[in-house]
Amino acid sequence: GLGGYTQSNRVLLCMVGLPARGKSYITKMLMRYLTWSGFPVRAFNAGNLRRQTGNCSASAEFFSSAESATKMREQIADECMHEAIAWLRMHKSVCVAIFDATNTTTRRRQRI
Repeated sequence: GLGGYTQSNRVLLCMVGLPARGKSYITKMLMRYLTWSGFPVRAFNAGNLRRQTGNCSASAEFFSSAESATKMREQIADECMHEAIAWLRMHKSVCVAIFDATNTTTRRRQRI
């Protein structure tokens, strides 16, 4: 099982780390293991959501510390997290959602 969790627990795992440090790789490995173990699991990747919403060729300005860029990144991360929470709420029994984003700022971790 999933440790001491009961059949009604729903879990949100939040990845934290700098870009290109293996968060998505670990997410894929966790998904593979949890699926093999029989748990419903789904990953919610902020970068994929950004690309799906039309920012696939984001310039360096998107990743700058400018207030408008920060606001857009936070908005995408919030939307991704809300999707994960909505998915968890759909399930009545044990399931795992993985929020795959950098989540490196203290402010974002507090919001999570």
